[in-house]
Amino acid sequence: HTAYIRPELTRQELVFNLQPVTYGDLDLFGKEELRTAAAQCIDRTKLIRQTLFGQSEVPIDFYPAGHSGHNAALTGIAYDPEAARTALDELGWTVSEEGTRIASQVTGIPYGTKLSFTLSTGDSAIAQQAGEMIREDLAACGIAVELNPLPLGELYAQGPDGVIFGRSFDAAMFAWAAGNRACAIYMSDQIPAESNHWIGTNVGGYQNELYDDACLLPELTDADARQIYAEELPAIPLYFNISAALSDAHI
Repeated sequence: HTAYIRPELTRQELVFNLQPVTYGDLDLFGKEELRTAAAQCIDRTKLIRQTLFGQSEVPIDFYPAGHSGHNAALTGIAYDPEAARTALDELGWTVSEEGTRIASQVTGIPYGTKLSFTLSTGDSAIAQQAGEMIREDLAACGIAVELNPLPLGELYAQGPDGVIFGRSFDAAMFAWAAGNRACAIYMSDQIPAESNHWIGTNVGGYQNELYDDACLLPELTDADARQIYAEELPAIPLYFNISAALSDAHI
């Protein structure tokens, strides 16, 4: 028997809620620099090695390497916790005695606010394992995470009551598939809200007019949109899901 394993077009992402629906919720991750620091804290290669036996890759583009739509010219955010800790210091997030960072001089965030959030995931074994690894990596940078594993029916329930599509989460880990226009997921008109009956894919509420304009270009000429995605991180891409097949020479 011969096994064939390859990355799918479906990628797991860590999405921060940049526009919380609940009044009074703080937009902790509204700054691109903070999302970048969080990405630098997470060892995504190790995550792939331990959850998928190393059979996937860290997404840089919407498509995996080897796919005709992949843009090899893009560069992603590398694992670099030391650089992340330095960036967090410079952003005004200082380490408290208990090890969790608190706001000391962060614009728009009250003094003493903890850099902590709840991460909602599916309740499968692999989702919970990945969530725990992310929690440990971020804790090493002074970012506290509480895991919230949920049945998929509850996680993906329609808004306004659903966690993801009702945009009532701090951060969530889930998968999106790259369609014919993969960048459209994060266009401004895709934010679920009461006005569109809570239908949309941009559940984190990311908004950027330059990104929207670039994404409207024909597929495979939307390099600017892909570059903005890689740099601004409306979501932290974790890994591509994998598909496996077996062949038998005697069949």
